[in-house]
Amino acid sequence: QVVDLEQYHNTADGRVQVWFGLRTIFNNTDELCVRTKELADKYGVGIHMHVAEAKEEKEYTYARWGEGTVKHLERLGVLDKNLLAVHTVWLTDEELELVAASGAAVVHNPVSNLKLASGFARVRDMVQAGVPVSLGTDGACSNNSLDMFETMKLAAILAKGYSGDATALPAMQALKMATAEGARIFRTPGLGTLVPGAPADMIALNLDEPNLCPMFNETSHAVYASSGKDCVFTMVEGRILYDHGIYTDGLYADTAAEMRDLVKWVKNSD
Repeated sequence: QVVDLEQYHNTADGRVQVWFGLRTIFNNTDELCVRTKELADKYGVGIHMHVAEAKEEKEYTYARWGEGTVKHLERLGVLDKNLLAVHTVWLTDEELELVAASGAAVVHNPVSNLKLASGFARVRDMVQAGVPVSLGTDGACSNNSLDMFETMKLAAILAKGYSGDATALPAMQALKMATAEGARIFRTPGLGTLVPGAPADMIALNLDEPNLCPMFNETSHAVYASSGKDCVFTMVEGRILYDHGIYTDGLYADTAAEMRDLVKWVKNSD
């Protein structure tokens, strides 16, 4: 609702943002896409949409409009720098060029794409074309762990395996996609970096864990050897949220109990 957008957008120093969501091309009429774009432009926010995720989507759009999702969104005026296109697995060469020219950003979700057998996104080609590519986990239904370290590793090694080039998507590029590139999409100055004047956001890993010892290359270890379980410290805007097993805001135990109750309710429902 627009009233919610006005109330919550750009609160908490810009960390909370409200964007319009079009879900997938299956869920929308052309009119809804166009009207949503008009509202997004009116309020100066972006649009989040799963785009060209699965083969079935490509078959659907070609059967209905004779073109892929990206090309159709361009015709509707939705494809521009304010579109956050999630997945973009099934892109033609022409569509990849259209995404690059539009300034739209992409969120690559390698774990979800594998679990759902959606395919392999052309990440190396997108990066080389200048498309801003970040990383995401998608939802828990298609990515049980929601582990960004796992996501970084898969993004890097899938790009290598798919392209046949072991130098494709180096560890540093994968790390940037998980941090600075993701932050850049939301246009919050300094977010996703550790530099003077930037928001005090950081995590710390336990380098004594067997999988991280001995340490030869910090970036390589972070991408190829680490997991979320190695994280021992989390800080956001200078506020410590997690410190060596302790959730400092005290909310985790209550949230976990609530989730367990919900699981029981779901299992007992008809």
